[in-house]
Amino acid sequence: MRAIVINDHGDADVLEYRTDMPDPQLHSGEALVRVEATSLNRIDLFVRGGYPGMTFDFPHVPGADVAGTVVEVAPDVTEFADGDRVVAWPLVGVIGPTLALGPVNMTYQSTNERTRVRTTTTSALANARASLRLQDMLDSLRTAPVDSAYAAYDTLSLDHRPSIYLIMIESYGSALNVHPDLRDPYRALMRHTDSAFAADGWHRATARCAVPVRGGRSWLSIASLFTGVRVEHQLLYNRFQDTALRSSEKIPHLVRFLNRQEYRTFALQPFTFERPGLPVRNLYGFDQTIYRKDLNYRGPSYGLANAPDQYSLHYTHETYLAPSETPFFLFFETVDSHSLWNYGLPPYLDDWRQFNEQTEATRSPHPDSASFPPVFLPDSITDPVIYDQPTPLRYLRHVAHEWRVLREYLTVKGPPGSLVLLMGDHQPPLVDTQDSTVPIHILSTDSTLVDHARRHGFTDGLPLTDGSPRLNQEGLYSFLVRLLTAHDRGAADTTRLPPLQPKGVSPSLLVR
Repeated sequence: MRAIVINDHGDADVLEYRTDMPDPQLHSGEALVRVEATSLNRIDLFVRGGYPGMTFDFPHVPGADVAGTVVEVAPDVTEFADGDRVVAWPLVGVIGPTLALGPVNMTYQSTNERTRVRTTTTSALANARASLRLQDMLDSLRTAPVDSAYAAYDTLSLDHRPSIYLIMIESYGSALNVHPDLRDPYRALMRHTDSAFAADGWHRATARCAVPVRGGRSWLSIASLFTGVRVEHQLLYNRFQDTALRSSEKIPHLVRFLNRQEYRTFALQPFTFERPGLPVRNLYGFDQTIYRKDLNYRGPSYGLANAPDQYSLHYTHETYLAPSETPFFLFFETVDSHSLWNYGLPPYLDDWRQFNEQTEATRSPHPDSASFPPVFLPDSITDPVIYDQPTPLRYLRHVAHEWRVLREYLTVKGPPGSLVLLMGDHQPPLVDTQDSTVPIHILSTDSTLVDHARRHGFTDGLPLTDGSPRLNQEGLYSFLVRLLTAHDRGAADTTRLPPLQPKGVSPSLLVR
């Protein structure tokens, strides 16, 4: 049999074309297919490069789906016969909570409550039809009236400009506050974290935010926040991207507003790097983007971004933020808490520069399960992966590590009076919950900034409460502009402030 195989994980040079591979042996319940067409998918890049949780016997023939003709079937197979033309992988089994799929996505549940099976052929047809309907709707928006609410922001001029951190904690969802295995340790973590910030003079307020995605596609969540439009479909995002790349000044958004207020704007996205078919674009016009290649990281790989978040954040501060006293806006997408939470967390080092002095990953001992979880769950990893604890607890440990990294950095290096927004990008995958929101926290050593948030219903402190309000992601753009304007004017009279757009504006803004 001819095949392309890999004998190890790595770059494209590990691919080997062979003509001497043995033909597959037919087993009970199987059909042998002569492959006539195949495809290259993103999963094949993960297989070639290696991905935590995936193990293979070498030599391995990659490829996740094929089309071809059945040439032989096992005696107990009745669904197929020789000569049938088929697409392989019409069924995909996924281990995880059934709630994330369900009837609306044309799935069914096996006898094992933790296994769900999606009929991808049926789903693909339904998805194609839905995409065509969505495309027709987006085409109609090209001639629809455009809401001009955000255009009025161009007339604003801020004299008092606090530096701003907008930090999206990967997979930081309200599931933490309601999941039966997570809520008690999470609430304890937030109480301790809240006390630590308070002791260092920080004011805090908290709400919930309804985001347009679940379990992934954080770029849609980011687009909804920056543009003030609910972006819950990839097609809408694609149209927005095309428009923005044609004319960077055509669409108003948060980064453009801050650029016009003479902020230095930075995007720290340590996982972002050039990949085949996925060019890297500065879609929002940041003054400076800091991607994987820009971090000067030479240490061992810790997770998806190679560099741990402690290193990335401190490197960005020392290299880009600290050299100038001009107010800055830093957008930071954290990586350490990215699923599947099985890399093993990096250690927290007294000096972040020491990561570049390591020749191999150092990992801390597993915490005693009898005392789990400690206050801030520091160094909570096993060697080398952490499959030995259930998924929810692995997830919590990663989130707790992120909080430690952020707390230690902000209380030491955050400029006095900075405005800090900490929030999730979406609910975590593989953690069962019906909650569709993420926590959003506002912090500052300047009480007046946090007071503005409290006037909009934010509750005191970092822990979520029953009284914490529910905001929409697409409403945050107008909320932040209004907050900054109120802070600049010291205005108790809210009638002179830009109006809130709690549900954002029409997506016609993005596709004109």
